Amino acid sequence: GLTSSHLAYVIYTSGSTGQPKGVMVEHHNTVAMLSWGRETFSLTELANVLASTSLNFDLSIYELFLPLSSGTTVCIVNSILDLVTADLAQDISLINTVPSAMDALLKLEAIPQSVEVVNLAGEALHNSLVQSIFRQKPSLKVYNLYGPSEDTTYSTFACFTEAEIEIPHIGKVISNSSAFILDEKMALVPRGSIGELYLGGAGITRGYLNKSELTAERFIDNPFYREGQSGSSKRLYKTGDLVRYRPSGDLEFLGRLDDQVKIRGFRIELGEIEHSLAMLAGVDSALVIAQMQGDSKQLVGYVKPTEKVKEEVVGDYVNRIKTTLRKTLPEYMVPGVILLVTEWPLTSNGKVDKKALPRAEYRSIKTHYHAPETESEQKIISICSALLNLDNVEIGTDANFFELGGNSLLLVRLLSAIQVEFGISLQLQSVYEITDIKELASLCDSISIKMKMQEKLEHRVQVELEEVEF
Repeated sequence: GLTSSHLAYVIYTSGSTGQPKGVMVEHHNTVAMLSWGRETFSLTELANVLASTSLNFDLSIYELFLPLSSGTTVCIVNSILDLVTADLAQDISLINTVPSAMDALLKLEAIPQSVEVVNLAGEALHNSLVQSIFRQKPSLKVYNLYGPSEDTTYSTFACFTEAEIEIPHIGKVISNSSAFILDEKMALVPRGSIGELYLGGAGITRGYLNKSELTAERFIDNPFYREGQSGSSKRLYKTGDLVRYRPSGDLEFLGRLDDQVKIRGFRIELGEIEHSLAMLAGVDSALVIAQMQGDSKQLVGYVKPTEKVKEEVVGDYVNRIKTTLRKTLPEYMVPGVILLVTEWPLTSNGKVDKKALPRAEYRSIKTHYHAPETESEQKIISICSALLNLDNVEIGTDANFFELGGNSLLLVRLLSAIQVEFGISLQLQSVYEITDIKELASLCDSISIKMKMQEKLEHRVQVELEEVEF
């Protein structure tokens, strides 16, 4: 029969070896996380939980199964950005999302009045966002939740109040869990010192599907295990995260030991993208970095071709690379900008000098400039320039919003700005399918004309009705 040690689900995360790795989660792992949730959040707070996360992302386990196991309601939407445009019931009590999505909702003032709790997870939380939340919604509870999929969604939590002015920490471990900060020799570091975080407890999963060597490397014997001790487990998970204890006993997240990054909540190992690039025909070698573009990170790919690419076809070459990548990688892992290099700059010890690589600029990947010809094209270029902090970049009508550094969150702000400027409402899906600014401007003009014709028709009908009544 089925037991709590049977497999509940396998969820995939990005892998540094070039292949995604499937985390095997058992039933008791998930139940332990849900038990903590029921202890921590009241039934009132769980009354109507917004479920907006993809089932491929483990935040969805919390969003769906915590309210369902508590006898409360789940409000399912396609995307959290539906809060901006959808006519949702105004009784949503809890929102569970990534900080970048919450930032977009704040700027659009799209958080329902009924919300009591905001859970933020999936990427580093900055104090400026916490303060922005409280300025707009001073009565909210704001939780910072941290945890890898290997420890079943959440490992630590912290609740912030309006008075919080320090750098947000990741708090203390959830119930039935444990945390150890160790040095390279697996010894506990002094309190306040920096070390690698190792997690233990009821949430530690079975390991990686069909990857026994990787499982043995990351899931290790717990040298501190004590039979019957609360929150103890025979194994520890080696997170690769650098942390330290604050005087308060709260954990502070300081970064990664490796090249793993988080962009808009997605955990990405740059090595996986580099591997995919290097496998493409015509590519000798590749490197990927995460670069700040305005307020958000953008993936930048550097490619060394096997042969010299003529300047007049660089744009076509780059587009072919992106098109091919999209066949094997999800959109969030396709670099927004790809630059070509003839030789890799090296440090004195022979490694690639990432600091010496050319900084990605939009102008670096365009070979032609198409000036705006209509007022609508100029308006949209101005909106894109302001949103993406590209004041010093000459944007042509052949430019693509996403290649300029845009993402799905900024796209919502783009649509909001278009609504203000043009007085029209565009659907997210229709804009995803648009290739450049010229086409977007044409769509705006077309809808504006239809709206004006509709207004004229309605006015004419109204006049005729008045005449009939007269």
